[in-house]
Amino acid sequence: MPETKDDRWFSKLAAAAKDLIPSPIPSDKKVENALEKLKESREKALNHITQSIASEKVAMMKIADHMESAKRWEVRAQMATEQGNQTLAEEALKRKAQCVESVREWHRHVPSTRQQNIELTAKLQGFNVIVHRIIVLRDLLRSIKSKTELSESLSSTIKSLVAEFPDFSKDNERLMQEFNLLLEVADQRLCKLEQQVSHRVQSVINAGEKGSYIVELATQSCQASTSHTLKKLEEDLIKWRAEEARTDPQEDEDAYWRARQFYWATEKSVEYMKRSLEAINQIKLKSIGVDDIDSDGSS
Repeated sequence: MPETKDDRWFSKLAAAAKDLIPSPIPSDKKVENALEKLKESREKALNHITQSIASEKVAMMKIADHMESAKRWEVRAQMATEQGNQTLAEEALKRKAQCVESVREWHRHVPSTRQQNIELTAKLQGFNVIVHRIIVLRDLLRSIKSKTELSESLSSTIKSLVAEFPDFSKDNERLMQEFNLLLEVADQRLCKLEQQVSHRVQSVINAGEKGSYIVELATQSCQASTSHTLKKLEEDLIKWRAEEARTDPQEDEDAYWRARQFYWATEKSVEYMKRSLEAINQIKLKSIGVDDIDSDGSS
């Protein structure tokens, strides 16, 4: 059957529509593999904290058991004394002393373990923000076709973070130093990458390249997820500030220490997330033809 004028018009329309819709852009395998390794490192850290918390709970149970035993032996010593059995009383007091020493021994490990658990949990919050920023960069890059060099940079950055991830067999002070350094270095590298990706995305949008609207959609999605995460962090910051203010360190040193650690960590996370959001916002502004704006909102 010969093609009619309407058929030809429809064929041209379909071809034009097909040309407007870009083919799916595959994920960069190197980036995905490196990101998976980074997540595995995070899981190891979480497992370490979980095991450490479990050990702390065991220690507290042992302390309670030995304290109870010490009380029982003291009662037995008193009963033996009342019965005139000095030998039995002395034996009971020896057993009580052993229980007291066991309590002291278990108590030596609890404060340092508890402090490390609090600090590590707080540091992991900052690390989660780093992972979020990496995922944002990955998603932005996935929306761009010509991004090989940037993908290589992102992959290299992730691999470096995996290689530099702290060794949990080290003492707490060195562990915290390494974690702090990891977060600072990661922030510096990601800031640079965010700027590079921002410029690349802007050039795609401004040049009106094929599939540029996909880039805009990816930017909007990243902006929304980052804004949501930032809002949650800011709410947490208010919560930890309030908890620190109402906690008396003389009455509950652990609670006060926990509030301070999480406040500091959340404050840093907010700082990191704001940088990420600023980079995304600049992409958004450029895409609609608006120049950079100052922090006060003026052009």
